[in-house]
Amino acid sequence: MQLGKLDEAEAELKRAYQQAPADAKVLGNLAQLRQARGDLDGAASAYATAVAAAPDQPPLLQARLQLELQRGGCAAAMDADQAVGCLLYTSPSPRD
Repeated sequence: MQLGKLDEAEAELKRAYQQAPADAKVLGNLAQLRQARGDLDGAASAYATAVAAAPDQPPLLQARLQLELQRGGCAAAMDADQAVGCLLYTSPSPRD
């Protein structure tokens, strides 16, 4: 993604966040933007808030887990709500 596009997306997300700070979709997009910029701690914070707002959204859970794996592997993702997902995500696929 080009830097100019990230800047535009960030400005738009800041406006959306000001209007709806608990909106899981806005928070998920903000987390993706932070992750794309290399702000993994900021992304983790936004994903945690997004998942708390919408715990029934598998894409948010998966994105949060992938980020936690990126930040430090399964050990970083082993809190109670992520342990099983971490094991499933990192397990090899069954072969035919």
